[in-house]
Order: sequence, then C-alpha cells, then structure tokens
Amino acid sequence: MALALPLLAGFALAPLLGGRWSRIGTLRVRVVWLFYVAIVLQLVAFPVKVLPWHTSDRIGVVLWLISYGLFSAAVAGNVRIPGIPLIAAGLVSNLVAILSNGGHMPALPSALRAAGMHFATSHNRNSAVLPSPHVALLVDRWAAPAWVPWANVFSVGDVLIALGGLVFALGATGALRRRSLESHSAADAGPEAKRRLRLVAARPDERDEHVRLVPTLDGYELIECPGVAPVAGTLVDLGEGVWGEVVKVARSPLPNDERRCAYLLQTGATVEEDAPRLALVSNG
Repeated sequence: MALALPLLAGFALAPLLGGRWSRIGTLRVRVVWLFYVAIVLQLVAFPVKVLPWHTSDRIGVVLWLISYGLFSAAVAGNVRIPGIPLIAAGLVSNLVAILSNGGHMPALPSALRAAGMHFATSHNRNSAVLPSPHVALLVDRWAAPAWVPWANVFSVGDVLIALGGLVFALGATGALRRRSLESHSAADAGPEAKRRLRLVAARPDERDEHVRLVPTLDGYELIECPGVAPVAGTLVDLGEGVWGEVVKVARSPLPNDERRCAYLLQTGATVEEDAPRLALVSNG
C-alpha cells in the first residue's frame, strides 16, 4: 500500500507543474486486465485480515510468483510509458531477491527491529527473516520512517517502483512534457519569445495537401498545409524563427482522412497568435 503513495503524490503535484488530470483519459495502457488478475492473485495468496479465507504458505508463494509474472508481462507491454521502465526494474530486482531465497522476500533483522516488527516464526506472509540472505543488496534492508503510512521495511526494488509510480503520474498528466517543452523553448528562443505557434492554413485551391501535428504548450495542434508531406528528418520552417523537425510521416489522425500527416517536434517558439488554425486535436 505504501508504494502507491508516490503515485498519489505525483497526481497531486501534477497541476502545480502544468499537468492536467484530464490527460489521464487519453493514456493508452495495454493489457490492463493483466494488472487486475495479478492484484486478485496477490489478495488470494496473502489475504488481508478482513477477508474470510486463509491460503497455505506453499500455495500462497506459488500464486504470488505467478502474480509477479503477470505484473512483469503487463509492464513489458507498456514500457514506453514514462515511469514504467523504473517499475519494471523494481519488479525484476524484487523477483531476483525472492527467487534466490526460497520464494519469500528476505528482510534483514536489523531493518525489522528498526521498523518495530517481530515475526513469531522465520517467515510471515510473503516475507522471511534471514540474517544472511542471498543477493543481500536487493532484499528488504531498510526501515521506512515512522511518518510514512502503511510502510515497514523496503528494498532497492521498492524504491525503483515508488519512483516509477511518481514519474508515471507526472507523465500521464502531461506535467513532464510541459516542463520539457518550456525548457526547450526557452533555450532555443530566449526569454522574450512568445511560446506559441503561427499556424498557416492551406489555400482552398491547392490540390495536393497534407496535415502537420505540432506540439504546443497547451496540447497538440493539427494544421493543414499545401503540398506533399515532408519526409522524416526534415526541418520545417513554421515562420518567425520557429522550426519543427519531422519525426515520422503517417496517415492523418482525423477520421476518414486519407491525407498524410507529418508529426513534428518543436525546435523553436517565436510565434504569432492571430494565425488561422485548422483544429485543436488534443488540449488535455
């Protein structure tokens, strides 16, 4: 439960860093059902006190390892999402410690004493007390501060998972991207530049045309342009010292639109606000 706190903190901080909670709905998470199945398996393996069943240690360990495998598969399917690589590294770290020590996560006695925990047996639920565990660097070796809710002892893997949750929350709300754009624009255009884009609409008599998807500080702008779409790697002059680099060319994201779309990364930011705009594709 304590590992969810950085995730919640990230969502709470996001609006202060320019993120928007509404962006979470646009996040594409693959194989979500694997996460749900893994959580259910962990509850079956090691039920909390309010649940009306008990699972034997051997079955619990097997179910727990299966849940870790499902978590790992779900994470692997979403590795491009910010924060997920850190979570993946944390899961692998914990799994190595567990498999190297008989299916339980070892905890150093010194860490348990510092956390005020005492096991009546050598193991409890999914943890085990081992004074000399294998791969000792990866086991539960530190006690969490008393002011952290629901926390007790934690490992290197737990730290990585917690950091990954924080980065995920900031990335899912757009806070990371906004901060990156602000820094990038300021470095390229100077402090006096206006951080917007001049969007030039296509003339109605143009036969060949394409669209361009350009990131702005407020979301994405889809603009209509004359001529054939530029190839990937091309620098496109957007006017007033603003340049964009084409990172890929694909089909237009608009429904029933067969035109090609050039996806650009902004490399400059001096602009005019009164230029015509075709459509706002995403604004958080």
